Amino acid sequence: LKAIQQAQITDTELKTAKLAVINAYRSLPDSPASLEGWYTGRALSGLDTSPEDCIALVETVTKEEVAQVAQKITLDTIYF
Repeated sequence: LKAIQQAQITDTELKTAKLAVINAYRSLPDSPASLEGWYTGRALSGLDTSPEDCIALVETVTKEEVAQVAQKITLDTIYF
């Protein structure tokens, strides 16, 4: 977590993470239940974004933005 908070993320790590998230968005249409859950959750949250809109946003994320968000996270519990 500390490495991410300090933007110590390789280009490959960022690209791979983005591809994983994008793949999840692209797989939503594979299941009617997934699409229903997506749009129901968006409607209840007052959001009007499609999976394609979210893919476009994910593609623009930078290392610095990831680090900025990670700085808001604190460790709570550690399991052995």
